[in-house]
Amino acid sequence: MIHRIDLRDHEMCTPDHHELTFLRFQSGFYRSMTQNSGRSNRVLFHCYCERLERLREARFINYVVSITRLAGVGDLIPHQLPEKIDAGTWRRSERFVEDYCPRVAQELSQVASRDLAVAGIFLVATRTCQ
Repeated sequence: MIHRIDLRDHEMCTPDHHELTFLRFQSGFYRSMTQNSGRSNRVLFHCYCERLERLREARFINYVVSITRLAGVGDLIPHQLPEKIDAGTWRRSERFVEDYCPRVAQELSQVASRDLAVAGIFLVATRTCQ
């Protein structure tokens, strides 16, 4: 499976508001705003990573995730593995998120700034033989 995943708000709040405004809403409220609307489901990077790791540990898949976009930075061309993104670029994006963090929903306040900074990924997953 090859899948490009846009983790932004799909212009629900932007361009009129900060690009992280959609992180202000608690999950239940956000879900009620977007349910049956075709809008973003707000599954964030750390959630994808947790689910993918469980599937890898269960030996169902192997996967590679490349970062396509960082909040406060923009598109990364070419897409990059997280460990290949230079420290300065990560820091710039993390600072952008940290400046906004006092306003995020309480349930997201413990999520790492680096995880919240990821605004787009490219996922390549392959099924393993059982």
